[in-house]
Amino acid sequence: MRMTTDYKNTAAGRVPSEWDVVSLGQATTDIFGGGTPSTAKPTYWGGDIEWTTSAYLSGLHLKNGQRKITKEGLDNSSSRLVPKGNLLVGTRVGVGKVAVNDVNVAISQDLTGLVLNKLAFDSEYLAYYLMSDQPQQVFRNQTRGTTIRGIPREDLKLIPVCRPPLPEQMKIAAILSKIQQAIEVQEKIIERTKELKRGLMAKLFTEGLPAFRERDRQAGLHGEELKETEIGLMPKSWEVRRLGDIFDCHDGKRVPMTKADRIAGPYPYYGASGIIDHVKDFIFDGEHLLVAEDGENLKSRKMPISFIAQGKFWVNNHAHILKNRLGSLKFYEQYMAQMDVKDYLTGTTRPKLTKGLLLEMRLPFPQETEQLEIGRVLERLDAKAKLNDIRLYLQSGIFKSMLYQLMAGHIRVNNIEIPFIGEQTGPAHVQA
Repeated sequence: MRMTTDYKNTAAGRVPSEWDVVSLGQATTDIFGGGTPSTAKPTYWGGDIEWTTSAYLSGLHLKNGQRKITKEGLDNSSSRLVPKGNLLVGTRVGVGKVAVNDVNVAISQDLTGLVLNKLAFDSEYLAYYLMSDQPQQVFRNQTRGTTIRGIPREDLKLIPVCRPPLPEQMKIAAILSKIQQAIEVQEKIIERTKELKRGLMAKLFTEGLPAFRERDRQAGLHGEELKETEIGLMPKSWEVRRLGDIFDCHDGKRVPMTKADRIAGPYPYYGASGIIDHVKDFIFDGEHLLVAEDGENLKSRKMPISFIAQGKFWVNNHAHILKNRLGSLKFYEQYMAQMDVKDYLTGTTRPKLTKGLLLEMRLPFPQETEQLEIGRVLERLDAKAKLNDIRLYLQSGIFKSMLYQLMAGHIRVNNIEIPFIGEQTGPAHVQA
């Protein structure tokens, strides 16, 4: 790779002097919208023609449609078929989404189909280009409407597009695809780790730690029997206790602050789902378990509802503060992370977990040595998950940086050989 030094000013910004800049309309042989066959007509659906909306676009390639329609449905609607190896662009809902269609696909009114001039443009390159900062800024600036915001097709056609020589386009696309493949692999690793943890937690909190049961078996005790309790199956030696018998609640010490009242400082300021700011003072010191008091997250569980706060910190009135008299904080942080709390919630528009109901929660209580070991097992898995998240963050940063530098011509790949370029070719690289 080499850095470019000779630039020219264009509608697409400063680009290498040997690159052309054309409008998106000039990069295509046809641009058209789509539609949805009537759902009241059963004969329009369930055929062999792929059909999709913008909601189904995820990643660079669309490998199959969201649903299937019949020829009758296609002929009697505004939907149109985009030949494979071209582009789908979100222009009504999901504005700015872009994908290369690996199959012939009919499109809904959310999408615009771009049939490319394959002698001038590589479809993967153009898809990546439309994902880059400058075109995405155009999508944001030109979006109009009140209830449904979209970009007019005439404005879409005017987006300036850089056109390096076709071989260079294919090299740019191949490099970005390799990075994207690494990101996708990392995302799968993260998801598998989450699945592993969910399965492990279900087993640990039902059967106990296998290492402890193995010791029983080695001692000739053949493992511990399970018993049915009000909170489900658990080892016979475990107890069920009230949360209030394990923890003291320090909600009375909380002091909420408005954003205007906060003065920046070194101490974490916690809310219902974790740290939301840093302030100059603290009201708690030591290790505590914080549990969300209110908010939709108590139902959706998109973020943790229980987490450990350590050292000096401040808490607002959206998180309960618990200090354990017995047991392991890590064990109960992990247990409550997977616990279904909906039966303890009040409120309809905004779910709330009151202090009274929190203290009445029933929790398992193994021997404290077993609690500590279960906590350590899950903590090691969390450390691995955090490392995976860091890797994904770094890979995503590399992709964004390379996308910008390659599309602006700051890094040139025209004079280098890329041995894996053939691996990326497929329907997206078929030339006319």
